[in-house]
Amino acid sequence: MKKLTYTLILLCIFSGVKVNAQWQSMNGPNGSVVLSIAVKGSNIFAGTESNGIFLSSNNGVSWNAVNNGIWNPTSYNVDALAIKDSCIFAGTQGGLYLSNNDGGNWISLNTSPFVTDVRAFVINGNNIFAGSANGGKGVYFSSDNGNSWTTKNIGLTNQTVISLIMSGSNLYAGSYNAGLYFSNNNANSWTTINTTDLPAIDIFFIVVNSNNILLGTTNGIFFSNDNGTNWISVNSGITNPVISGMLNVGNTIFVSTYGGGVFLSTNNGSNWTAVNAGLTNLTITSLIIYNGYLYAGTNGNGIWKRALSDITGIKELDKSLSITVYPNPASSKISLTTPINTLIEILNIQGQEMLHQRLQQEKTDIDISGLLKGIYIVKLKANEKVETIKFIKN
Repeated sequence: MKKLTYTLILLCIFSGVKVNAQWQSMNGPNGSVVLSIAVKGSNIFAGTESNGIFLSSNNGVSWNAVNNGIWNPTSYNVDALAIKDSCIFAGTQGGLYLSNNDGGNWISLNTSPFVTDVRAFVINGNNIFAGSANGGKGVYFSSDNGNSWTTKNIGLTNQTVISLIMSGSNLYAGSYNAGLYFSNNNANSWTTINTTDLPAIDIFFIVVNSNNILLGTTNGIFFSNDNGTNWISVNSGITNPVISGMLNVGNTIFVSTYGGGVFLSTNNGSNWTAVNAGLTNLTITSLIIYNGYLYAGTNGNGIWKRALSDITGIKELDKSLSITVYPNPASSKISLTTPINTLIEILNIQGQEMLHQRLQQEKTDIDISGLLKGIYIVKLKANEKVETIKFIKN
């Protein structure tokens, strides 16, 4: 993948890196390069290189190929998977597909314009953004669950898009050859972020936290603390500079590498610590966080997982989300701090949904300037918990 400040308090503490806990194998899908992972309850989906999509519906005990409806799955890579409510989207080199029955069958979304070679997704409420590495295609946009698509490329001078992330109302896109862009109007136009002091690199991953931006590339990690005006290399402790995954949980950033395993940093990359205990294959090809676990896909040895609490010392002391909101009342925006992959809904006092959005970072700004004055309800769903609180729009 990228903030009413009623403040949402996560009841967590940080106590350092543990060394006694280990990664656990998910028993497959072995023999495949796992390029993408998505988790939905007890269902784990793995997108692979030239072997299609695999599903485990029993938390990794067994795996089955689920490629019904996908054209020629053994010829194309499944580079991106994303879940929106009951729908699963799969981005492949051969096109874009949707399943609404947990992979039982897939429906082609390759309508005009032909959506091809999708490498990244961002889902923001009803809006879906897809980044395509097929030259000239750039960013696709759908507001109807993928039934129709338009391209959103105004200002996007490099249209081979291989990474996307949303941070607050800003959408960031990374491309081949060091092109980095952002949009604050739902991709209706793009602005170039300065990358003149970066080498000619491919930006496969982006992490955004306030004014800080970190890029995961084939030449390691690059960091900017001024919204991209200046960049420095931050790779101390990383043993292999080819980055295959990048995520953040609060102030902790995780990266995976080809050949070096998984690393974390708590100081914006100034130094990195390996967290590989138990991993038998250090060629990591994908990385996600879901429901308190870090999942890593490998080159040939399936998917492994490890509890975040075992790696970082972040422990949940209370399963309540303990939502507070700031400011209250608010006029233009609210700031939320939530677990990753939290679903937020804003309802008016009559119960009508005004906003529906899945938050991919812990800190997110929500624009409420378009709401009428009155009382609203914020509902957040995370880790099988639901919390609500009222706020006033003035």
